[in-house]
Amino acid sequence: MRVAQIATLALAAVSYALPAEPGVDGAESGDVTALEDVTAFEPAAGGDEVGALARYNITLCNLPNFRDCTRYFGNTGRCYRVPPRNFKKISSLRTTRRCSLFTGLGCSGPSLSLPSGSYATLPPRFNNNVASLRCV
Repeated sequence: MRVAQIATLALAAVSYALPAEPGVDGAESGDVTALEDVTAFEPAAGGDEVGALARYNITLCNLPNFRDCTRYFGNTGRCYRVPPRNFKKISSLRTTRRCSLFTGLGCSGPSLSLPSGSYATLPPRFNNNVASLRCV
């Protein structure tokens, strides 16, 4: 009986440990698209072909102040092309890792390095101009 009570409490704690972010597409259904799914499971040209060290999630928003957002998962150290839904449309984002945003494909061109955190707006040079990204 005591074990059942502890298991029930633990399950309740886990279910509330990571609530979905409000306003993120798919948050209500728990349907989160893996970044690799969108990029056909392959890093972009110029990406690190060696296995990734860790997973991360990043929320890309097409409007400032975290509106019109989609959350993705990726592997650290890999270069990813921004998914079509957000390609050259990102105006705000949230990330759990340090990420570099690039204006060119294959993590090339001008870049902006951001520590983990939330960014309600991006600098003018990168607003609606991000084509690829790499997080470490």
